[in-house]
Amino acid sequence: MEDSIINIKSFITGLILTAGLTSSVLAMTPEANQYYHKACSLSDNSEYAQAAELLNKAIQLSPDDALLYTKLAGMYSELGEWDNAIEAYKKALKLRPNDAFIFISLGNILEQKQDYKNAFTAYNQAMKIFPEYKYNYLNLASVKTHLNEDDEAIKYYQMFLSYYPDALDARENMASIYLRMNKPQDAVEIYNEIYLKDPSTFNDYSNYGLALYRISDYDNAQNILLKAIQKDKDDYVARANLAYVYLAQAKDDLAMNEFAKVIEIQPEMTSIRFDYANLLANKEKYDEAIIQYEEYIKSNKDNPVAYLNLGIIYSKKGDYQNAINTLNAGLLTAPKDKELQKELAKSYHLAKRYEEAISVYDSLIAVEPENLDLVLNKGIALHAQKKYGEAISLYKSVLLKDKDNKIANDYLLKAYVAQGDLFVSEGNYKKAVNSYESALTLDSENPLLYINIANAYDKIGSKSKVIEYYEKAMEIAPENSDVLSSYAKTLTKYDKAADAKLLYEKAMSSETSTSDEKFTYYVEMADNYYKNKNYAMALDDYKKALELKPNDEYINIKIGNTYKGLSDLKNAIDSYSKAIKINSNNPDSYFNTGLCQAELNDLVSAKANFEKVVTLKEDYAYAYYALGLTYEKENNLEKAIENYEAFVKYTDDKNLKTNVQNKVNNLKKKLPEKVINE
Repeated sequence: MEDSIINIKSFITGLILTAGLTSSVLAMTPEANQYYHKACSLSDNSEYAQAAELLNKAIQLSPDDALLYTKLAGMYSELGEWDNAIEAYKKALKLRPNDAFIFISLGNILEQKQDYKNAFTAYNQAMKIFPEYKYNYLNLASVKTHLNEDDEAIKYYQMFLSYYPDALDARENMASIYLRMNKPQDAVEIYNEIYLKDPSTFNDYSNYGLALYRISDYDNAQNILLKAIQKDKDDYVARANLAYVYLAQAKDDLAMNEFAKVIEIQPEMTSIRFDYANLLANKEKYDEAIIQYEEYIKSNKDNPVAYLNLGIIYSKKGDYQNAINTLNAGLLTAPKDKELQKELAKSYHLAKRYEEAISVYDSLIAVEPENLDLVLNKGIALHAQKKYGEAISLYKSVLLKDKDNKIANDYLLKAYVAQGDLFVSEGNYKKAVNSYESALTLDSENPLLYINIANAYDKIGSKSKVIEYYEKAMEIAPENSDVLSSYAKTLTKYDKAADAKLLYEKAMSSETSTSDEKFTYYVEMADNYYKNKNYAMALDDYKKALELKPNDEYINIKIGNTYKGLSDLKNAIDSYSKAIKINSNNPDSYFNTGLCQAELNDLVSAKANFEKVVTLKEDYAYAYYALGLTYEKENNLEKAIENYEAFVKYTDDKNLKTNVQNKVNNLKKKLPEKVINE
């Protein structure tokens, strides 16, 4: 935290000599004396350039007169022509090398030019010549302050104050230096003394408050800084220090207000924007924090932490591209900054730019091979790319060094399962079993893993293994509805309907079984009965499913199909009609209705429904076939041929396609000749 905003006053305490060597006036030529006095008059009227011109004329007449040079130096000083002023004082010193006050005046000019080392030399020479002039200690203290030679500055301030104990400005400056030296207790002692002596004349509230803040006397720091703001509401230094006090007191809202006011008063005070941004980020005011970080970075391009924090915020907002851009910009200023690199890898990772993430992870791992987090994160990136074998190797390497690493263990388990699923999708069921078995070594009490193995063995055709692993799953989780329903579904494939029904019923009786799950179980049981043409049992379970979801169009269609299997065509049509009311755009409902009507010899209604099908789905091949059959039954050969040809156009059923094409050819032979010609 940049919590030190210190004001140190500058002192130019010596005399800039413009007169005073009166004895030398007698040595001037009369004409030079006239120029001198005219120059003095012009100087009194602030006409410094004209005065300098006359003094130069006087010097031409009396070149050995030190007074003329000191007066000329004073004019140049007023004009801000520091180099000319210095040159004039040096010429005066050649004439009067033991004049302490000329050295002091020279030191003042050098100090204003910020040539502090030479200024110190000049002041020190004056002290050697005229040690009785104790006020010169203040000059020495001032240049040492500018040179940041704080111990020396304190020494000279103490010497000065031993002769001038009531010089409050010097005491304040000494306190400020203690503060800069990170000796806040010494600073507080001085400020306390000054403040208690005369609160009405005290001015250095900002530094006093900062000193109190640094010794953790937050309440008094707050009071002092508030007094500063009462005196001057635009005292942005006091407000900035008050913001840090509020931060220390966990008064975040007040701190944010003060930071905002500082920036309003002094927008160029960029140093506090960093801490303000950090505070806004901690309060999850991300958009405002971004503004402050960006403004800070404009003036502080070499602070890698600013780029890091800004990148983290963009990442938290899900703006990974800006996070990546910001972190890369930070790395241009600090290319070896590991935290920037780690956050960049993370941003690439979250942006699903896995190759780039892995590249950064690799460069970091090369430097920090024992950093298990980096190895683990690389594994996770490979995992996301479905490079399960490589990911598994990295997870294992982490666990070899940290066997209790839960994240590595969890991801290793997930990788084995995902690898097994991939092998299943590729039809490599034996490898899938091996992967699932490896997962079992990490989580032997997970019933779903046993189900995965059972399903893989089912694909292999090993019924005994299927039953074995389902039974193991049942041992671990005998009440688990997923296990029960999955096992039941498999048993139905093995024509063990009675056993399957018992498992389904047990699954539905489970306390954790939801209405949706019960619906699914009834449908699965009914589908199995329907498949085995046990329509009565299927109808019973479909109806139970319908009770749970009366507006499910597909259950109504399944019930219609079951009634059709029972040759109850009227109830079948009624069920399809209910499905149509639920969804009038499902072509299957109309098609099945048409099939039933055709069986009832209601060809007009059947044709209307088949026509509706092809308006909803133009490439519904079997609707054209059904229309062809219906028209053929009515002996409307032209329409029959038209629809059969549409069937041939859209169908994927190669065998039926050939048969229908042959039918078309035969029907065309039966058409009257004029129709064929047309």
